[in-house]
Amino acid sequence: MSQRVSLILAVAAVLPVFGQNSSTATIPAGTFVLTENGPTFSGLARLSIGSGGEVTGLSLVRASTTTTGYAIQGVYTINADSTGSLVLNATSLDASVNAGDGEEAPVIFSEHLTLIGPVRGQFATIRTDAGVYATGSLAQAATAVPKGDYFLFGTVIDPSGTSIAYLSFDGAGNVTGRELTNSFGNMTLKTLSGTHACEGNGFQKLSVSATTTDANGDPVVTTETYAFLVTKQDMRMIRADHNGQTGVCSLSQ
Repeated sequence: MSQRVSLILAVAAVLPVFGQNSSTATIPAGTFVLTENGPTFSGLARLSIGSGGEVTGLSLVRASTTTTGYAIQGVYTINADSTGSLVLNATSLDASVNAGDGEEAPVIFSEHLTLIGPVRGQFATIRTDAGVYATGSLAQAATAVPKGDYFLFGTVIDPSGTSIAYLSFDGAGNVTGRELTNSFGNMTLKTLSGTHACEGNGFQKLSVSATTTDANGDPVVTTETYAFLVTKQDMRMIRADHNGQTGVCSLSQ
């Protein structure tokens, strides 16, 4: 028999700003971007928090080379000691095979976070589940993708492919840039080009191709796909194809 187990994300948050007490702590109503980076997973979520603490949203979780989407709903409350509690229930958008009986069932997980802040509308987060280690942030979301030039931060440091890059957004859905990669001491400069578009769920899809030449002078093109969200500070990206790194990256000016 197929078993459906609802996902429960328990998030305990330390919400008071410096100098704030329990009488002034309030629910941070609005739209927020939640990011997490751990040693074996990462997460990027868009959460809408109402003035009464009701929460809805969508989360993308990356483990190894697989990205899974979750529909989220929950409630945000303020405790008497000025701490906050965010409890979320989520169900995977795609079913997976249940190892017990071979039938399909939703993917589930649970987590517990503590937050400090805010600073410029952003909270810092840390996982407090036993044996789980991850940090991230809860930042106020923005709507439009701003035109301009951005450096890419947060890529994996690996001897086979450590890189720095910048991307230029033209405001019409097109992206250009350059990437400098160090692979076992061999430096390669690549030209970047691509496009981005809204997926209709608040996430943007970014497809970027890197072009260089091989020893014979022939072009070599590799393409990467990301999902990203815009905050009031920067843009947060998570890999959406079946290659590459696990962590959430950021595009900052």
